This record gives sequence, structure tokens and C-alpha cells, in this order.
Amino acid sequence: MKKELKKMTAFASAVILASQCMTIIGAEETKAEKADISEQLHASMIKNDSLYDKNKDGVISGDELKEVFNLTLDGSLLKELDSLKDLQKMPELQHIRITDWESFDPVLLLDIKNVHYIELINSSFAECSEKIDHIYDIDIFNTENFDLNSLKPFSSLLSVSTSGTTVKNLDALKELDLKRLYIDEKVDSAEVVKYIRTSDYELPEGFLCPLAVRPAGAIKGKFTVTDPETV
Repeated sequence: MKKELKKMTAFASAVILASQCMTIIGAEETKAEKADISEQLHASMIKNDSLYDKNKDGVISGDELKEVFNLTLDGSLLKELDSLKDLQKMPELQHIRITDWESFDPVLLLDIKNVHYIELINSSFAECSEKIDHIYDIDIFNTENFDLNSLKPFSSLLSVSTSGTTVKNLDALKELDLKRLYIDEKVDSAEVVKYIRTSDYELPEGFLCPLAVRPAGAIKGKFTVTDPETV
């Protein structure tokens, strides 16, 4: 009986060992291949967008790349790139975040027509003579002395906002047909309104609504009030 028990124990151990070996071999055989993108872009994604590495194997695969809808372009890793064509392999991409990149060349954005929203974080745009007509929204964060002239190439731009950012060349706002502008407290709003153009508003007869202008006195004009309690 003891011999039989020893044989069974030895056999069970051999089966367990064999299954462990097979598991290891299988894992190595099925390890995902890196997506066909530059090493710099892959490194930036692992550093800033690791949530797309679904199986946490340290590799962004081709299948994982297809699920990317927003992406960080890290200037500390990508400044030497002369093309963003790798981003065309991300069919769901709609939003990019550019970080720590001084003088990012807007021409690179022509490679990614499906992107309409950009965030700049401690970054700036280089001078550009090309027209960029597919970017509608730009938010600028934590940037010193951002040059508003650098927004002129964005011919379809509708919305700009800043936070923790100082700006220069406010007169560039005259040439931007913006529908929404938010400039934070680092910039004097009374200076900003000098360059804002708005359309006339047509209101139906008898329309009543509270009226507010901020900063006070920013808009000079004559208003006729029929009901002082609504103003």
C-alpha cells in the first residue's frame, strides 16, 4: 500500500510539474506583439496612457491601439518626431493632450484629421503658415506667456480656454471668430473684452430676461428697459 501511495504521489507531482511547464510555454507563445508604431510613441503611451495596456504586459498591441480615444503626446519623449502618421492607426482617436512641448509644430496635426480637441499643458505652438481646419477646441493649461498669435492658423477654431496661463498678443483675438472664450484670472478681463466681437441678438417683443455684463462697464451702449425689476 505504501509503495502504491508513493507511486501515486510521484505521478501527481509529475502531472502538476508538467502542467506548470505547459502554462509557462503557453504564456510565452501568446505574448502580444508591440503595435507598429515608433519606439518613442510607444514609450510615451506606456508612461502616460498605460490604461490602454489592458493586460498590463508593458506592451501596447495593435488591438489595444485601436481602442485609443485620447492620447498624451509627451514632449520630453517625442520632440524629435517629424510625423504623427502613427496616430492614423488609432481610428477612435478624438482628443490629444500635448505636454511639456515648447514650440510644437501645428503642421504635425495635419496627419490626424479625426482629432478636433487639443489640450496644451506647459506647451506652446511654433509659428505656422499652413491652415489647420479640423481643430475646433483648444484648452491651455499651466503655460507662461502663451502667444495668442499662434492660434491664427486654426481657421475653424470655435472655443479657447486658459487655466493657470498668462498670454500675450491679446489683439490676435480680433482675427479669431470664437464662439466661446474663457481667460482665467491671470489676465485682466477688461483688457480681453476690447478684442471680442459678438453678433447682434434679436429678441421677440415682450421678451424679459435678467441682463448682466461682466466686467461691469465692459460693453458701452444704450439699453431701453421696460421693466427695471428684470435687469
